[in-house]
Amino acid sequence: QVNAGPAVVRTIISAISASSTAERRVAETVVALDDLRSRLSGGTGPVVLVQAPVMVRIDDYSDERASITMWTTTVLARRGVADPQSTWSTVTFELVWERGDWRLLSETSVAGPTPDQSSDAVPPSFDEFESALRGSQAIGGER
Repeated sequence: QVNAGPAVVRTIISAISASSTAERRVAETVVALDDLRSRLSGGTGPVVLVQAPVMVRIDDYSDERASITMWTTTVLARRGVADPQSTWSTVTFELVWERGDWRLLSETSVAGPTPDQSSDAVPPSFDEFESALRGSQAIGGER
């Protein structure tokens, strides 16, 4: 949630993180969200920020630790400051079994691989983007 305040971020990130990394991850997330909100502050209307996994791979697994890699795409848009755009990333998650569930120890993200996005189609304007997606909702939550 782009507009989540520090208390909400702390609750969410602490719940999914390993005890040893929770505080650092909370602080990093608060800074990242503040930076994103600052960069998008000149726009109007809602921020569209949707991240979705495309593929997932289990790299390593034991009863105590796991490593998974996801290939993801992220779409960002806000009227006046961010025309509809997408990025592709490969994210590796290091997980530990703690407090009766898998908890995030660390994550590493690298750009790509990015599919060839060239085509004869002109990228949509914000109005076209908004019109095409009006009434839709991100799978598994809000957009």
